[in-house]
Amino acid sequence: MQKFSDDSIIWDFAASLAPAYVVEPGEVFGVKTADALHGQVREGMTQKPAIQRANPATGPIAIQGVQPGQTLAVDILGIDLVGSGYLTFGGRPRFFKQQGGVIHFAPGVIMDIAPMIGTIGVVPATGSISTHIPGDHGGNMDTRDVARGATLYLTAQVDGGLLALGDVHALQGDGETSGQGIETEAEVTLRVRVLDAGLSARPYIYKDNALMVIVSAESLDIAAKQAVEEAAQLIQRHSELGYDEARMLLSLIGDLRVGQIVNPWKTMRMSFPLAAVPWRVPLPL
Repeated sequence: MQKFSDDSIIWDFAASLAPAYVVEPGEVFGVKTADALHGQVREGMTQKPAIQRANPATGPIAIQGVQPGQTLAVDILGIDLVGSGYLTFGGRPRFFKQQGGVIHFAPGVIMDIAPMIGTIGVVPATGSISTHIPGDHGGNMDTRDVARGATLYLTAQVDGGLLALGDVHALQGDGETSGQGIETEAEVTLRVRVLDAGLSARPYIYKDNALMVIVSAESLDIAAKQAVEEAAQLIQRHSELGYDEARMLLSLIGDLRVGQIVNPWKTMRMSFPLAAVPWRVPLPL
């Protein structure tokens, strides 16, 4: 299995980037990711660090033969944490051991780890997007369902797709309300399958028999409305239901959830059980 180091990182998803690594469709590979503050936080610090820049993403990784418009089905096979995790909110960094599958947060407060990928995306067809910012390319979505057992779908904009990822959290709740999950280095195991046609041009996830459409926008209100609309249109395009029925169904069985509220654009996801919809044909998942 190929394993890619974090020697090659990006700070922007940029159309001008050349691939640092190359994989074949369906190949299983490993990616080492740096922590979100790229080593600027170190054990023994007694005060909050002055951060120069944040959110490095390992890559870009080209998927051989991918053309713009094709969909990358990114299967997240594993997320292994490396070293200690930390938080910097409120003063000097707090470090947490990440062994045994739990985080000892405070006396009597023990939580199961739930690793997730905060930043993962593809480069745009033109221009450049900071790794801080989420959007239709993916990016800094900080959505906790981007985790082991999930498949994240992204639409390639350039040849090879040029995937990059980082900002892994050992644990993060919906909203990422203090601006951080438990930040950590990690080793991520992925497989990328290539679909000629996806279900949406926006990022979406298949996990635990549910489909989730992810939208990032200038405000939570806008992101929420667009996530519901995109999910309804997806159902209308691929099922026996009309638009009005799709909207009503989502109001009954859908879960509209916050991804994060702290990045320059805010992220929402609309989740609904796959089995609740009368699909015309099996979905390409």
